[in-house]
Amino acid sequence: MTKRAILSYFLLFISVTVGLSFTVWVSWEGEDWYRTVAKAYAETAQVRVEIVPIPALDQKLQVGMKTPDTLPDLCLIKSDYFPLVASSALPVDSGRLLGYAGRFAEIGIQTYTSGGALRAVPFYADTQVLFLQTDVFEKHQIPLPESDWTVDDLEALMTRLHACGVTPIGWGFNSPYIFQGLQEGFGQSFMPDGTIRVKTEENQGVLRRLRSWVVNGWFKDYPQRPGLIKDFSAGKVAMIPQGSYLIPNFDEMEVPYTAVPLPHPWKSVIDTKAWVVFKNEALVYPFLSFLFDRMEELCAAHMKQSLIEGIPSTERYSEVFEKSLKNSLVQPSTIAYSEGYWTAMKACLELYLRGEGELQPLLSTAQAYIDQFQ
Repeated sequence: MTKRAILSYFLLFISVTVGLSFTVWVSWEGEDWYRTVAKAYAETAQVRVEIVPIPALDQKLQVGMKTPDTLPDLCLIKSDYFPLVASSALPVDSGRLLGYAGRFAEIGIQTYTSGGALRAVPFYADTQVLFLQTDVFEKHQIPLPESDWTVDDLEALMTRLHACGVTPIGWGFNSPYIFQGLQEGFGQSFMPDGTIRVKTEENQGVLRRLRSWVVNGWFKDYPQRPGLIKDFSAGKVAMIPQGSYLIPNFDEMEVPYTAVPLPHPWKSVIDTKAWVVFKNEALVYPFLSFLFDRMEELCAAHMKQSLIEGIPSTERYSEVFEKSLKNSLVQPSTIAYSEGYWTAMKACLELYLRGEGELQPLLSTAQAYIDQFQ
């Protein structure tokens, strides 16, 4: 019997006789799935897994970094939370993930490596697509766009939709999550060395273009997502760029919709998630392997793209996702992004698109703020 097998047998024996348990923080979609997997694991391994949903995970982690005793054993994070937790996360020991060592997608490895070590286990990604309200297109006899379309084609489509009395497109003016893919498509702002440049000629051109959409009545501001979803469902807005995670919601609400790739060169932002191990490695890693064995169910139910090779993703919209991934920007996992860019561009976007500030001074201020973290 190998040392690893002996250790696993010993841990199983201890868990049965002593009643071991550990805590997992989760957020975003899939709470019921996590609970189901945890229950099945408890019955199999006799280890209790406490699943704790955390709505405002970033705030909870900020407190946890100051009081480490309050941190869970295992936590699901997104890439822009990684700088906050990287120094406290235990280096990933992929050898403990039986059957999954060496199977992580390269974008996951690059995103969650710090100090020369992988410090989070890559899990899944959400992909940005453009949702179209099909009832609107059918009512006005407007053909759906081809998958190889461009931003120029989008503008022609918005002109036609506006002439029919429909708001062509909408999202929150203050959303860097949507804007950054458009920004990166027309000019490089997120540099290979991790620095971020927003005061560029290309960026000014993109922002002026967006401002013209507002002035033309093509682009409506939705500060809160529920209002956007409500108007899209009712056919008051024809198109919305959002993450693929909304697909199950639209299905449940029976919204008439379809999804297409964002028009070239607008890049799809890839929002990745990963597992951070804070403590109790011996119990956590067998659970992760158990969870990965069942991950196909999560991907199918919530339209996730697995960051573990060999786990099938859903066939539905697979062509759209594939094209989106080929023309994409993976959200950075740097302090310059999470604390600098995100805060600075939220203010810059909202002020400029609302017509409440001049472009050059706003971008200069945003760049100066970001530079504090570079």
